[in-house]
Amino acid sequence: MEVGDLSLVSPVPYSFDTALRERRQRHMIKNRESAAGSCARKLELVAPHFTMLLVVEMLSVFKDVEEAEAAACLEGIQQKQKP
Repeated sequence: MEVGDLSLVSPVPYSFDTALRERRQRHMIKNRESAAGSCARKLELVAPHFTMLLVVEMLSVFKDVEEAEAAACLEGIQQKQKP
């Protein structure tokens, strides 16, 4: 037998490989569950703030639309009054 000959070295046992794979899968699942919980907690804290911002933005847009419609209406009345 010469240096570097791996013919007598047994491969990693199947049960060890399977156990390691299952352990990694459990770890990944726990990590995903933890991340999902963290995201849900963050959403509970942040969602009311963003909801309020959206409402304010919507009111601003509605106000702009009403002002534009009023200006268009006024312009139409002024054009009808011109001879």
